[in-house]
Amino acid sequence: MLEVLGLTADQQRVYEIVLTRPSWTTDELALTARLDPAHTADLLTFLDQAGLVVGADGRWTRVPPDSAIESYIVSHHQRLHRVRALIPALMTIYDRATGDSENHGPVELLRGHAAIGRRWAGLQRAARFEVCQFERPPYVAGAANEEARGALAAGVVYRTVYDASYVDCAHVLDALHRRRSRGERIRVLPGLPTKLGLVDRRWAILPVAIGHETDSALLVSASALLTGLRSLFEHSWQRAAPLPGQHATPGVDWRVLELLAAGLTDKTIALRMGVSLRTAQRHVRALMDTLGATSRFQAGLRAAALGLLDRGMLDRGQRGRVGSEPAPPRHPSVPQERA
Repeated sequence: MLEVLGLTADQQRVYEIVLTRPSWTTDELALTARLDPAHTADLLTFLDQAGLVVGADGRWTRVPPDSAIESYIVSHHQRLHRVRALIPALMTIYDRATGDSENHGPVELLRGHAAIGRRWAGLQRAARFEVCQFERPPYVAGAANEEARGALAAGVVYRTVYDASYVDCAHVLDALHRRRSRGERIRVLPGLPTKLGLVDRRWAILPVAIGHETDSALLVSASALLTGLRSLFEHSWQRAAPLPGQHATPGVDWRVLELLAAGLTDKTIALRMGVSLRTAQRHVRALMDTLGATSRFQAGLRAAALGLLDRGMLDRGQRGRVGSEPAPPRHPSVPQERA
């Protein structure tokens, strides 16, 4: 049973005997386990160091399993994390031997789609705290990247900014909502400058060329360049809009967005729409909720980031509702409230 924690069959056998026969000597335990006394002494020393038993005056005493095994599990996980942290360094050695990388100080050049995907997946598995990403076409890692996202289950935080051009069709949006339901934090921003992956403030990976498929990537370790890439991500994360809803929100008129973006007050919006002030305020609030905004200013920024202000690109048949397919991204404009 305890072999999952790394205990051998002999270690487990001796441990179980100590649980049922406390205060026995090494020789007594060896006789019952049918093991050599010297070998049994080594097993007991290991169990003592692991905190599972306690030796004193030549006799061995059990430790309550609930606290002992829980403590051993924590220690075991810490050892695994230390080993996992070695993966990137070991992969560097591996890739050098296979000719898939060139090392130049804090920047390493990776060559080939397989090497890039393998290294990125390995970095994600080695993550202890956070993985941050810019996602935009083209996509290289594929299945390896999806498999590595299992780190989410281990408590690693994933924050991903997707290029708005990638989020303009229903099946992609559905896939991103499934990722979000599994714990990934997702935002959207038009015009991402590059693909990028950041792991634990220790590593970054990005393509050598931008704008088309490439078979070369840069792996950056702790350096001023890594700090700059981290700052770029944080700045973009703050500017990005939340993931659009999966379905259109009924009752939110496109005219509200158009008038709000023009900087009109609720009273003026009501007059333009021919409705009461309370109705106009209700529409404005619904629009802000749809965009995940807490202010009119923020609503305008996020609508622009999602391409919703490019009215000419909206489908004419859906123009009356916010939540239809977003137009191609454009640079955000900032609405200003008129007096």
